[in-house]
Amino acid sequence: GFCSPFVYQHKTVFTKPQVTMLPTMVYQTRYAKDSCHGFAEEYEQQPYNPALVTMPALDGIREGRVLSCVNRGEYAGTEYSHVIDCPAGSPTTVCKDGKLYFSHKHDYHGETIYPKMLSEPIRDVKVMKNIEWIDVQTEMVAIGTLVYTENIEIFTSVEVDFHFDTAGNVDGSFIMISYRDIVKGSKTTFIACLVTCVVCAMINVILSACHILKNFHECKWGYVAYEFFSRGLLMIYPLILVSSWAAQVPMSKEYSL
Repeated sequence: GFCSPFVYQHKTVFTKPQVTMLPTMVYQTRYAKDSCHGFAEEYEQQPYNPALVTMPALDGIREGRVLSCVNRGEYAGTEYSHVIDCPAGSPTTVCKDGKLYFSHKHDYHGETIYPKMLSEPIRDVKVMKNIEWIDVQTEMVAIGTLVYTENIEIFTSVEVDFHFDTAGNVDGSFIMISYRDIVKGSKTTFIACLVTCVVCAMINVILSACHILKNFHECKWGYVAYEFFSRGLLMIYPLILVSSWAAQVPMSKEYSL
């Protein structure tokens, strides 16, 4: 049931070294609604023919709009992607004031998105299909999750994007960013290599400085200065890398939090 505490029963044998660590997240960006233009505007305003009684399915009084037009130069700013009228008898935990509010907007890297966590994919996808979550206002749909590869301690962020053009064609692409947790023996090796690099670079910086002071009157400042500053950068960069890396929380520890 849906009452805690929950019990996990292992029913499927996972034969692959990879497993998804988090529920799948799906979100979309949407265009703003707009009034229709061109022939679409004429078609919207076209009156019905009261004399056409033999084909009632093809003509009649229009209740509401026929077409859904969007402004592809402006993004939607509504609080929810969809607001649906609930049927009578709907539970108040789902419907508020007779409305279903679906996909609350969030700001993501400066963009307004409408996300949905697929905690129960079969049920969630069915609901999204019934309310027509992907419609004419949809510009792009992204599906993402986090994949863990055991033994080599690699966490991969996988995102699949689907872009919809004006004609309704779908163009798919994907982005994969992998991050490796450097722990245990790998952590020791990583730090030892960086420290060795810093020490060697520091020795070379000192040698370059001594060479400059001893041969101050030689006219080879271009090569000597390049060597001195390049060795200095080789010493400074590993120090910055070690300090920034030490401030990061390992993915495995962050997930356990």
